[in-house]
Amino acid sequence: MFCVFKNTSLESQKLVQIANACGINTPKETDDIHQVIINTINEQSNQLLQERKKLEQSGEQLDQLQTQLQDAQKSQESLLVSQAHFHTILQRVCNVSTELTQQIYRMAITTSNIVQGVEKQRDHLQNTSKTMQSIASGADSLSESVHSASMGATQSRNTADIGIQGIHSAVKSISSVQQATTNLKTTMNELEALSTNIGQIMDVISEVADQTNLLALNAAIEAARAGEAGRGFAVVADEVRKLAEKTMTATQQIHQTLYSIQSATATSTKTVDQALVLTNDSSELVFNANKAMDQVVDGIKLTAESLQTIADVSGVQTEDCINASQSLLSISNNSKDNAKQMEACAIKFVALSDSLEELDILSNSMLSGDINNIEHNKKLIQWEPSYEMGIPLLDAQHKLLCSCINTLYRTLNSNGGQKTLISIILSLKEYASSHFNLEEILFEHSAYPDVKKHKEIHRTFEAQVLEVERKLVNGELEIGYDLLDFLKNWLLTHIIKTDHEYAPYIKKLHQA
Repeated sequence: MFCVFKNTSLESQKLVQIANACGINTPKETDDIHQVIINTINEQSNQLLQERKKLEQSGEQLDQLQTQLQDAQKSQESLLVSQAHFHTILQRVCNVSTELTQQIYRMAITTSNIVQGVEKQRDHLQNTSKTMQSIASGADSLSESVHSASMGATQSRNTADIGIQGIHSAVKSISSVQQATTNLKTTMNELEALSTNIGQIMDVISEVADQTNLLALNAAIEAARAGEAGRGFAVVADEVRKLAEKTMTATQQIHQTLYSIQSATATSTKTVDQALVLTNDSSELVFNANKAMDQVVDGIKLTAESLQTIADVSGVQTEDCINASQSLLSISNNSKDNAKQMEACAIKFVALSDSLEELDILSNSMLSGDINNIEHNKKLIQWEPSYEMGIPLLDAQHKLLCSCINTLYRTLNSNGGQKTLISIILSLKEYASSHFNLEEILFEHSAYPDVKKHKEIHRTFEAQVLEVERKLVNGELEIGYDLLDFLKNWLLTHIIKTDHEYAPYIKKLHQA
C-alpha cells in the first residue's frame, strides 16, 4: 500500500544526510531540497494512488472481461451446439422434404389409380345403365306380352270350359249312341233269327210247291188218259201246275231276298259290332279327353295365374329397373364429380410438389452454407406453358413426372445416397406406369388412331426403366447425369410431341 511522506525529524535527518552527501551544506538549500523531494514524493504518491485506482478499475474490468469471456465461451459452445442442431434440423428438413416428395409421388400414383378406377367404373356404369334401360324396356314389353298372354289364357280357359261342356255333351251323346247301337245289335240279331225262321218256312213252301207241281203233272197225265172225261180236270191240273210254278218262282225270289236280307243283316251286325267297338273306344277316348281337358283347364288356370304373377313381377321389375337406372345415373354423375375432385387433388399435388421443391432447394443451400448453391440446385426441367395439352389431369401428371426428375437431379447434386436415388427412380417408374395406364384407358374410349403405336412407346420405356432398375439393384450401374439426360430428353419428347398428338381426341372425349 502506498503512503504520503510527512515532514518529521527522522525524515529531516535523513534528508540532511542525503544533502551532505550531495555537497549541500546550507539549511536553506537543505529545506528547498527537502521541499522539492517532498513535493516530488507527494506527486509520485498521487500518481501511484491514481495508478492504483486504475489498476483496481482494470482489475474489475478484467474480472468483467473474464466473466464476459466465460459467457462468450458458453455462448460459443451454445452456438456450436445450436449450429449442430440447426445443421441436423436442416438435414432432417432435406430428408423430410425428399420423403414428402416421394410420398406425394406415391399419393399421386394412388390418385392416378383411383382416377383409372373411376374411369373404368364410369364406363361400366354407362354400360350397366344402358343394359338396365334395355332390361326395363324388355321387362315392360314382357309385362305387356305376359298381360296379353294372361288375357289369352283366360280366354283359352273360357274356351276350354266350353270345350269341356261340349265334351260332356259328346260323352252323353256317345253313351246314347252306344246304347242305341247295343239295341240295334239286339234288333239285328232278332232280325237275323226271324229271317232264318222265314227261310225255313220258305223251304217248306218251296217243298210244298214242288210237290204240288209234281201232283199237277201227275193229274195232267191221268187226265190225258181219261180222255174227254178228264179234260176239265186237266185244266184244273194245269192251273194248279202254273200256280205251283209261280209259287216256286216267288219262293226262289223270296229265298234270294231273304239271302240278301241275311247277308245285309250279317254285314249290318258286323258293322254294328264294329260301331259298338268304336263307340266304346270313342267313349273311352272322350272320357280321357274330358279328363285331359280338365287337366288342360287346370293348367290354363295355373298358367293364367302364373302369367298374372309374372306380369305383376315384371311391372315391379320394370319399376326397379327404372329406379336402378336412375341410381346408376346418379352414381355415374358422382363418379364424374369424383373424377373432377381427383383432378383437383392431382393439381394440388403439383402445387405442393413445387413448394417442396423450393423448400428442398433452400434447405440444401443452407445446409451447404453457400447461398449461391441455390442457382446450382435449380430445376433440371423448368415447366413451360407450351408443354400443356389443355387436359388438367394429364398436365398435372406430366408436371409431377418433371418434378420427380428434378428431385432426382437435386439429390444427385447434393451427393444423396444410391439408396435414395434408387427409391426416386422406383417412384418415377411406378408413377410413369400409372400415367401410361390412365392414358391407355382414355384411348379405349376415344377415336385416337395411333393407339397401338403409342402403347408400344409406353412398353419400350417401361422395359428400359426396368433394365435400369435391374442394373441399379445389382450394382451394375450408378445413377449419373447421363441417366438424367436420358430421362429428361425422353420425357420432354413424350410430353411435347407424342402426347400432344392424342390431346384433341381426349378433349373431345371429355367434352362428350
